[in-house]
Amino acid sequence: MTAPDAPSPNQSLPLPCASAQVSGQRQRQEDTLRLTRFDGGPAGPGLLAVICDGMGGHVHGDVASALVAERFVASFLAMDGSAPDRLRGALSASHDALIEATTRDPQLDGMGTTLVAACIVGDQLYRISVGDSQLWRLRDHQMERLNDDHSMAPVFDSMVEMGELTPVAAREDGKRHALRSAITRKPIHKIDGPATPDRLLPGDCLLVASDGLDSLDRDSLLGILDDDTESPQHTLDRLFTHLGELNAPQQDNTSVILISMPATTSAADSVRVDTPANAPAVNAPGTGFPTVNSVLAGALALVLILVFLWILL
Repeated sequence: MTAPDAPSPNQSLPLPCASAQVSGQRQRQEDTLRLTRFDGGPAGPGLLAVICDGMGGHVHGDVASALVAERFVASFLAMDGSAPDRLRGALSASHDALIEATTRDPQLDGMGTTLVAACIVGDQLYRISVGDSQLWRLRDHQMERLNDDHSMAPVFDSMVEMGELTPVAAREDGKRHALRSAITRKPIHKIDGPATPDRLLPGDCLLVASDGLDSLDRDSLLGILDDDTESPQHTLDRLFTHLGELNAPQQDNTSVILISMPATTSAADSVRVDTPANAPAVNAPGTGFPTVNSVLAGALALVLILVFLWILL
């Protein structure tokens, strides 16, 4: 197993992050990852993280992942509107790009890829995914997968819970990693892209990865990630060192993006993305700043009182 490709440092990115990938035991790298900054409006600069995993065993998985990742990022950056709309629009554009490519070149017919994208602006996380590439959040020493797994794995695990399959049979079934949804020239069967964001807290850590990371069990992965004294780069170095030491004979391509939320956030960082830039200011009760309407109402009341007293006198 080769050493991971060194991430290219980018000081312009708005959050501490790092990325790396290895080919594993595969003959070629079929994963593509992208990290880019964009204008997040009132909340400041945003960060878009994308990983595409070309379908192993299919023709030109590397072409599919690179094509979809590039078109997805370019389309997202060119669009206006809300983050969920831009993510959905970028997915549609990248799907169209793959269909166009296979139509022009019949040799590419059958290629496909998964996609997972995390979009962070301020303390809000928007996401979209197709396939089995992963998005994890580390919080309070616990890991939680945020996106759906569109492989057969959760189906088999559900069968185990219902007593229809043994844990060993579910784990060793050759169809466990078969995809129930992917980006191919056919319609996309399943898309996980909620309209509402997840709120990120200070100290949260996000892990975006292809399914090659499955060689590490969750406890080992948590043990590596759960160290807030290390930078994302040092954490990734340890993760890939451990992955290399396993030397799994069927190790797949593995790509990882690690993003850290600062332990403390400034007032600017906490601005919500869904607040329109041109929204009128509304005074909260008790702020001590009267509005124009309240001043006029008070003056009118005073005039009415004076008129009433004049009539009485």
